[in-house]
Amino acid sequence: MSSGPDDLSGSRPGAQSAHRPGGEPAARPADEGHAVVRVLIVDDSELVRLGLQSLFDMHGDLEVCGTAPNGQVGILLAVSTLPDVVVMDLSLPDIDGVETSRRILRDRPGTRVVMLTGNPSPASRQAAAAVGVEQYLHKGTPPEALLAAVRGGPGEPRLDRSA
Repeated sequence: MSSGPDDLSGSRPGAQSAHRPGGEPAARPADEGHAVVRVLIVDDSELVRLGLQSLFDMHGDLEVCGTAPNGQVGILLAVSTLPDVVVMDLSLPDIDGVETSRRILRDRPGTRVVMLTGNPSPASRQAAAAVGVEQYLHKGTPPEALLAAVRGGPGEPRLDRSA
């Protein structure tokens, strides 16, 4: 599936990123008084990427630090933009979302991954949990549930890696 050109810089025009010594992003206060959660979106559908970005942009505590149309670009952006959370499509055209997640978590172990899929299965859920994905959601999930998973607040269920 062909998609349009993607912003490989990892940020929107005019956006600035603050970093602590050592390259880690500095937490910035959000409008509601909470730290901003930096989100990387990895999905081969341009429509889904734009829709997710629009959803996250409506919330002052979420900042989209980049979007990627495939796993390779997602891995590169995860290293260069230092997201707190990656919203990952399971089915990608080059490297599937499970393997992409494994590589990102290997390179950036503090990053959380929320996996989205249009075709959930017990096997892919178990594979995602095995590599460290924290949430596994159907693309039909209500926006509030996705937002809660991205924010990763207390009480949010995590995938059981032993399953």
